Amino acid sequence: MTYFKYSGDGSEYLESINSKYDSSKDKLYFEQGFLTESATTSLENDFNAIVRAMFSGDKIL
Repeated sequence: MTYFKYSGDGSEYLESINSKYDSSKDKLYFEQGFLTESATTSLENDFNAIVRAMFSGDKIL
């Protein structure tokens, strides 16, 4: 069994998101159980991605 570990506290991702975000990678993360790349950085960002999708009416859920 493989265990997942978040890559950090999320701050380093948020600092670089403006120049590096690529939505085409979201499908890869979705297959791993995440909605976005930022969701892999911390438990808080993972939770926030789910809540954002729920409240925005995202059909993926």
